[in-house]
Amino acid sequence: MILERVKKVLADGAEAVVEIIQMPDEERGRTVLRSLEHKDPLWKPHIERSVAGYFSQVARDFYFLAFSHDAPIGLGYLQVGLENTEVGSMGHIYTSPEMRGKKTFVAVIESLLALFEKQGGKALFLQGDIRLYGRFGFAPYGNVKLKVFGGYPFEEDYFRPQGAVAIRDANWGDMASTEALLSWPGGDVGRIGPLDVYRGTGFEGDFIVALSLVEYGRACFKAATDKRGHIGATAYLLKGHSPETSHLGWVDVFAHPKYEGHLEPLLLSALQWAGTKGVKLVTAQACGSEQDKLKVYKSAGFGKRAELPWRVAEGDKKHHTVLLEKKFE
Repeated sequence: MILERVKKVLADGAEAVVEIIQMPDEERGRTVLRSLEHKDPLWKPHIERSVAGYFSQVARDFYFLAFSHDAPIGLGYLQVGLENTEVGSMGHIYTSPEMRGKKTFVAVIESLLALFEKQGGKALFLQGDIRLYGRFGFAPYGNVKLKVFGGYPFEEDYFRPQGAVAIRDANWGDMASTEALLSWPGGDVGRIGPLDVYRGTGFEGDFIVALSLVEYGRACFKAATDKRGHIGATAYLLKGHSPETSHLGWVDVFAHPKYEGHLEPLLLSALQWAGTKGVKLVTAQACGSEQDKLKVYKSAGFGKRAELPWRVAEGDKKHHTVLLEKKFE
C-alpha cells in the first residue's frame, strides 16, 4: 500500500519521487526484491517475508522507494513493532550505482526520518557508518547508531519501567526493542544469545538468526516488558540440533540495571521450556564481575563448572569467566 509520494530535488536539479510503501504491496514488493538482490543470503528470507506482509501481526514494515523517470534509483527500510511504536530499526539503504553522488541517499533518509517522527517515533536505530549518518543526527550507541526525536530523554526515560512488567515470548516485531536493550553501551554489547547464535553479522542479522532458531523449535527467546512494550531484560536458550547434542542447552540472560529483578523469572521461564524439549543439561557463562547475574544463575540451581582466567576485557580491567551448569532430573 502506497501511503505517500514525496517529491525531492536531486543534486543535479532533477526531480525524484520517494514512494512510502507499507507492506504488503505485491507490485512494489517485486521492485524491492529486485533492488536488494545483492543482499547477503542471511537477509533474503527476511526481506521476502517483510514484503509479503508476514510480520504484519506484530510489526509495520515500510519501504521507501525513490524513482526518477519511473526507474527505481534508491531504497530504504523501516520496521516499527506494534507493541512498542516509540522505537524503530532502519536499514537496507541502497542507491543505484548511476545515481550515487546525486543526493538520492539523502532523499530516501529524509523521507524515512520524517515518516518515523510523524508517526510518533522517539528513537531510531541503524547499523551504518557514522560518517554517513551523523549529519542526520545519529550518534554511536554501543555497536549501533541511535537518533532521538523531539528532545526525547532516552537515557533517563526509556528503561524506567512503567506499570507492571510482563514476561512473554519475543517476536519478529521486537527487532528495535531488543536492539535498544542489547546494544546498550553499559551492557553485553550486541549479544543476543549464547555460543553459535552470535555470528558477528551486526545486531539485526543476529536477531534474524535468533528468531529463526525459535521458529525451528531449537531455541526459546523470552522478554520482560513494561506497559509501553519497552523490553528491559531477555533470556535466550538454545538447544543442540543434532541427535548427539539434543539433550544439551546453552542459556544467556541480560537486563538493564533497572530490570535486574526480572532476570530470575525470565531464566526460570526459559528453563521450563528446555525441560519440555528433552534437555538434560544447560550451561551458562558470566563475567566474574557480573555478581547479580551469577546470583540469578545460582538461585535457579546452577553450579560452577569451571573458571577461566582473564577471558573478558573491560577497558584496562580483565575479568575471569565463570562457566555454570544445571542438570535436569
